[in-house]
Amino acid sequence: MGYDMYWISTLTYAVILGIYLKKDTEAKRKPDATEKAYRTLLSWVLYFCLQDTLWGLCDSGRIASDAVFFFASTLFHVSTVLTTFFWLNYVLVFMDDKKKRAFLTADGVIILIAVSLLIANYFKPIVFTIRNGVYVTEVLRPVSFFCQYIVFLFSAIIALFHMLTEKEENRKRALTVFIFTCAPILLGAFQFMFPDAPFYSLAYFLGCVIIHVFVVAKDRELAEKTLILKPLIDTFHTMHLIDIENDTVQTYIQPEGYEFLFEGVTSAREMVKIAFSHYIADEYQDIVLKFVDLDTLSERMSRKNRVSLEFIGKNYGWSRLTFISVEKENGIQKKVMLFSQNIDDEKKNKIDLIFKSNSDEMTGLNNRRAYEADLKEYMHKIVPDDLVFVSMDINELKIVNDSIGHEAGDEIILAAAKCMKKCFGVIGKVYRIGGDEFVAIINADEGSLENIKEAFANNVAKWSGKLVDHLSVSCGYVTKKDLPEGSLHDMSLLADKRMYEDKANYYRRKGFDRRGQKDSRAALIALYSRILKINITKDNYEVIFFDKDERLVSEKISEVFAENAKSGNLHTDDLEKYIAQTNLAYMRDYFARKKKSLTINYRARKEGEKEEYEKRVIEIIPAEDYKDDDQNLYLYVRYLDR
Repeated sequence: MGYDMYWISTLTYAVILGIYLKKDTEAKRKPDATEKAYRTLLSWVLYFCLQDTLWGLCDSGRIASDAVFFFASTLFHVSTVLTTFFWLNYVLVFMDDKKKRAFLTADGVIILIAVSLLIANYFKPIVFTIRNGVYVTEVLRPVSFFCQYIVFLFSAIIALFHMLTEKEENRKRALTVFIFTCAPILLGAFQFMFPDAPFYSLAYFLGCVIIHVFVVAKDRELAEKTLILKPLIDTFHTMHLIDIENDTVQTYIQPEGYEFLFEGVTSAREMVKIAFSHYIADEYQDIVLKFVDLDTLSERMSRKNRVSLEFIGKNYGWSRLTFISVEKENGIQKKVMLFSQNIDDEKKNKIDLIFKSNSDEMTGLNNRRAYEADLKEYMHKIVPDDLVFVSMDINELKIVNDSIGHEAGDEIILAAAKCMKKCFGVIGKVYRIGGDEFVAIINADEGSLENIKEAFANNVAKWSGKLVDHLSVSCGYVTKKDLPEGSLHDMSLLADKRMYEDKANYYRRKGFDRRGQKDSRAALIALYSRILKINITKDNYEVIFFDKDERLVSEKISEVFAENAKSGNLHTDDLEKYIAQTNLAYMRDYFARKKKSLTINYRARKEGEKEEYEKRVIEIIPAEDYKDDDQNLYLYVRYLDR
C-alpha cells in the first residue's frame, strides 16, 4: 500500500498550477503563440496532477476498488504519454522551430504505440496489473515508460541545440527552457524505479514553475511596460535621443529588423544617415539628408525648439521627421530627440477632405462649389472650340417626392447622376448644382456630340428602379459654335434656356400641368393597384386608392395583413417572410430605427388561376407627418408582372 503523502503532494501541485493558470488567463493582453502553447501545457499539467491524485488515493487505499485503481493506472499511463505532445509543442513553439510539424508527427506515432500497449493491457496484463489493491508492473512496463522518456530526451536535445545557436541576449531564456526539459528526464528515471512516488507530477510541476518564474513572469512584465509605451509606439515610427556633442545615439523605438543596418556603427551622425537613406523614397533623399545633418542642426534650430520635415518613405507612405531640443547651451544644441511619425492617413484625410469639399455627398459628382470655382477659372481662359456646356434637370422629381416619398426621389437622382457620369464623366466634368439640377462641361467635336447625346438619352430611357420604373432628364446643349464670342457664363445661360424649353415640351407631351396634381396623381396611381395611408401605432388605415370596388375585411391594418396571409393565395415559399415583415411590432421597430422604406416582395395566385402566380411588391414609406410615437406611413402595392 502506498501512503497519503502521494495524493496530498499531487493535489498541492494542482492547486498551485491552478493559481498560475488563473493569473495567466486574467491578463488583458491578447496572448501570442508562445503564451497560448504555455497555457495549453499548464492546463494539461493541472489535469495530470488531478488524475495523479486519483491514482494516489487508490494506491493509498483511500479508494478500495481494484477496478477504479486499474482505471486510474490506465489513465495515468495515457496522460503521461500525451503530456509529451504538449511538452514538445511548447518547446518547438518557444524556439520557433521550422520542423515543428514533423517532430509532432513523430511524437504522435510514439503516442500511438504507447496507447496500443495500454489497450492490449486491458485484455492481458503486459504493462501493469492490480492485485488486491497493489500496483504491479509487468514485462512491457519499460517499453511504455521509454515511449515518453524518448520524447522528453528529444525535447531536451532540441532545447540544447537552440540554446547553443541563439544570440547572446536570448541565450538565458533558451537555457531556462533547456532546464525545463531536463525536469521529466531526471525525475522520470526515479519514477521508473519508484512507481509509488509522484515523480512525474513533481517533474511537470517543477518544469512549469521554472517557465512561469523565469520566462512567463518576465515576459508579462516586459509586455506591461510595452503596453505603457504603446501609445508612443503607435504614434511614432522611430524615436532616438541624440547626443550631438558626444556623437552618440540612444534608440527607444525602431522598426523591427533594422538592427543589422548599424552593425559596427557607433557614430550618431553615421547612424542617422544610414537609417534615413535606407527607407526614404529616392526623390526625397537629398532634402531629408540635409535635414538630418547634425552639423548644421544648431544653426537651423538657433531660435527654435522644434523643426519638422515631411517626406515619402519607400514602405510607409508619408512620414514626418521632427527634431525637438532637449539640452541647449549658449544657443548650441547638445541633445535632441528625433522622431519619425507615419502621417500617411493624415495626408490621405486632407486629400479626402479637399475631395469631399468639392464633391456632392449624395451622388459623388462635383458640387456647386467646384462648379463656381471652375467658372472663375474659365474667366481667365479662352473657351476651347470643342467645349460643350450641358444643362440638365430631372423631370417629375417633385411629383415623385410628394407622392411616393423622398427615398424614391433619391433613387432617380442617383440614377440620373450615374447616367451622366457614364456618358459625360470620361470626357469632362459633371456637377450637381441643386436638388435636381445638373451641369456637364465636356470636350467633344460636332460629330461625336450627336453620339454622346444619343448614348445619354438611351441610358436614361433604359433605366428602371425599385421604387420608380422610369427616368426622364431634360437637357440643353450649347457648343462654342453656338456662341463664338461668348464666355462660359453666356453658354450656361443659353444652355439653361434650352433645357427649360426641353422640359416644357416634355410636360406638354405628357399632357399634364406641372403646377397641378390631378394628372400627376393619376400617373402615379396608374403604377399601383392599391395605395393606403396606414398608422402602425394605432393599427388603422385610410384608403387613398383601390383598383377595384371592394371593401377590406377589417378596419385594422394588422388584420388586413393577417387575412391576406390566411387566404391561401400567397405562394408557400414566401408566406413565412410575408408574415414576419407585416407584423406590426416588427414594422414599429424597423421604422423607429430611422429606416426610410420597407419593401415586401411576394408571389400571389393570379385571379381565376389555381397554379399560376404573379409577382407583387409592397412598398411602405414614412408619411410627411410620421413620428416615432405616431407612425403614419404610405403603403403602395404593385403588380410587377402586369
